[in-house]
Amino acid sequence: DDGDQENKTFDGVVQTVNLNNQSFLLKGGLLLYVDSNTEFKGDGDYIQSLQELNDANSPQNNITAKGIYYTNETNRNIVVEVEFEL
Repeated sequence: DDGDQENKTFDGVVQTVNLNNQSFLLKGGLLLYVDSNTEFKGDGDYIQSLQELNDANSPQNNITAKGIYYTNETNRNIVVEVEFEL
């Protein structure tokens, strides 16, 4: 049954952000996609969107991303929830 997606965790440093396809790449090669159901954790000065992540991301910043994702039927890694730390 393909409907039972297995949730997996990720924890790594953001390498690149792609706003066009709503994704970000972690150092080490894990490509993660954000969709309308993705929950951005944290509050206040935490990053709450891919646009904010893109604006904040630079080589000297080393933004850490950790959260939960699953792999969908087209082999995309979809983020369920994520927290970014600067």
